[in-house]
Amino acid sequence: MPSYDPAVIVKFAEKLYDDAQWITFVHAFIGFFIGAAIGITISLSLPPGPSITLPFSLVLGLLGCAIGAIHGYRKGFDLRLKAQTALCQLQIESHLKDMLQQITRTDSSVC
Repeated sequence: MPSYDPAVIVKFAEKLYDDAQWITFVHAFIGFFIGAAIGITISLSLPPGPSITLPFSLVLGLLGCAIGAIHGYRKGFDLRLKAQTALCQLQIESHLKDMLQQITRTDSSVC
């Protein structure tokens, strides 16, 4: 059985924060290209006429970018919340250790 190591939790929290920094940008980037691809596909399937491929694909690309950014921000927030929860648990452990040490010192000085 592995031994308990609080440094692992700190590394985990740092990794979550690093992931949270990039996830909004990555989702917005992916959303733009998905939206643009959908715009190109739809505009090419329309009957021949004035070319609306570029404007239509840009509009849907920007819409996809906005949707992706919102989704990425929410995902990033979830990752930061998980990191904070892990760090909070370490803080609770630290405070409990301090309290137990104070109680045992008090008990040993009373006797």
